[in-house]
Amino acid sequence: MINRKMIYLLTSLLFSTSVKANPTSTYLQQLNQILNIKYQIQFLRREQIQDHIAQESLVSSEEQNEYLSRHSYSRYQREKEINNLSVQQDSMVQSTNTVNPASLDFKRFDPLIYVSSVNQYRSQVNLYNPAKLTLDPKHAFYHQSNEGISSVTVASTAKFLPDPIDAFIRKVELLSGQKLPRAVVESAQFNFPLNFSRAPRLKSLLVSSLFLRGDYSGRMIEEILKYHASRGVTVKVMVSATATWALGLGSSQNVPKDNGVLQRLEAAGVQVQRVSYQSPRSGSYEFDSLHRAHHAKLIVMEAENSRLSRIIVGGRNLSDAYVFMRAPDHSRYPDLVQYTSYAYTPVEDLDLELGGSNLVEYAKTQFHDFWFRPATGIVAESAFITLPAAPVADALMARKIRSDNALNIRHFFTSPFFGKPDQPSLEGIFIQAIQSAKRKIRIATPYFNPPISIVNAIKQAADRGVQVEILTNLVFGTDDYAPEVVAAANRFGLKNLLDSSTVFAWNDPTMFHSKTMCIDDELVYVGSANMNRRSFTHDVENGIFAYSKDLCRQYNQIFENRYLPRSKPTNARELEGQRHFLNDSLIRLLRGLF
Repeated sequence: MINRKMIYLLTSLLFSTSVKANPTSTYLQQLNQILNIKYQIQFLRREQIQDHIAQESLVSSEEQNEYLSRHSYSRYQREKEINNLSVQQDSMVQSTNTVNPASLDFKRFDPLIYVSSVNQYRSQVNLYNPAKLTLDPKHAFYHQSNEGISSVTVASTAKFLPDPIDAFIRKVELLSGQKLPRAVVESAQFNFPLNFSRAPRLKSLLVSSLFLRGDYSGRMIEEILKYHASRGVTVKVMVSATATWALGLGSSQNVPKDNGVLQRLEAAGVQVQRVSYQSPRSGSYEFDSLHRAHHAKLIVMEAENSRLSRIIVGGRNLSDAYVFMRAPDHSRYPDLVQYTSYAYTPVEDLDLELGGSNLVEYAKTQFHDFWFRPATGIVAESAFITLPAAPVADALMARKIRSDNALNIRHFFTSPFFGKPDQPSLEGIFIQAIQSAKRKIRIATPYFNPPISIVNAIKQAADRGVQVEILTNLVFGTDDYAPEVVAAANRFGLKNLLDSSTVFAWNDPTMFHSKTMCIDDELVYVGSANMNRRSFTHDVENGIFAYSKDLCRQYNQIFENRYLPRSKPTNARELEGQRHFLNDSLIRLLRGLF
């Protein structure tokens, strides 16, 4: 049977014999060698994570000490090999940096093979320039090699969850086995007993959210997590320490209720991380530290029966604002967060439920990659995942293995402020998707303040005749962080795109919070990352890109039937009329923060 290693050897042999030595082929061979070194490093780092998980599974300190004594030398050897490979990689990087890409000729080389070269060289070989390589959404999807994004896998099932009540009911059903009556949820009956008689048997349950509130929906999730922890399941929760602190600004009486959720989870055996960033410039919390947030929204449910395993991605956090379209009355339950004392803005958002054992394994590994970052706050690279052996093998997979009718998925998890920045990675993922468009781009995001590179990519797409639609907020609720500044940053971000794009302003009492993009009705993105600078340079983000015409069709139905009827087209005159005391000069200074 031909395995991946044999495919790699065969394709390497074909490559070495079919391409004559010249500066361009030498350059590309060097890039492939660098990429292969990266794969070796990532494989070793994945072993490190599995080692941590194995140690963590041991209950007693004696067992853990024995495990450490048995594996200390292999850990040392692995770390030494990683360091040696890193030195070798850095040396080759310096060598390729001396090459002038303008002197090279890429026309005779197959773009399917070389599009997946190392991310940092994309600007050098000008892979984003349509004059150099003609990409389409399919190639853009299959041949991403940026840090933070998983290999391609096929989901067994996919289901959008646009209705907030239905989405919450579905999450409870997946995790507890019980489908709550809609009337029970709509009336926020906290005393309604959960029935776990049909709960799935899980191997692990991983939750990442900006926050987990002590309100009806948050407390229901708390009970489910505690149940699985009591069954011996590994349950882990990551939330942003910054966001948890900021919630107290609205109502200090609710702070103990929010903190109580995490404290009770820890007491029940759930592992909790309050993710924070300590600025290297100071030993104390300062704005630089407080402004960065753990923003990834992910549920990974690894079941003993792999057919039941699921991940849920999207924009919803774990609180009532993402469930109820008006402030729920919790006066009957004084232990819950009470929303009557301060502003409550309901949120229009979107989740995507996905099944598939490989996808769950990828998301689980990416979650643990960030979870096991060293205590110093430094993580070398994200996405310690199973990757193809070489770009050539990846091209073969794209051509022969994957079907256009399948649910082809790639999950990303990026962390720009821990260690080496992933910022070029996330930015590069979006740029390549946008520049692959031939017909239509649909962007829906609450915050539209992208880096100039993405603005230019959108402009270039429009210049090619691509139809561009952007839906976003121009007004924010009083409970949003600095609403006037955020609204002004959105207007500033849109200003240069009004001539080339159709812009829809959200015109509804709810806050629009869905983060999505659809390219040519073939490639769709759903996740936590907004189209703003924070997502690319400040916050931890995650999401999926799917190459699936059927999933795009489902998304377009949501966009056209749920979003557009509650929006209105806007133009330069209307944007100008909404200007506030914040002028363009001030926004230029502040927009990098939002």
